[in-house]
Amino acid sequence: MKVWMAHVGAVAVVAVWGATFVSSKVLLGYGLTPADIF
Repeated sequence: MKVWMAHVGAVAVVAVWGATFVSSKVLLGYGLTPADIF
């Protein structure tokens, strides 16, 4: 059971990381600088 929860946690972390990565790329595409984003 604990291994299953670890896998769910890992998938959640990857999903959040992916979403922030894509969001950053979109914002950079609209002309924002890294300093504006972070």
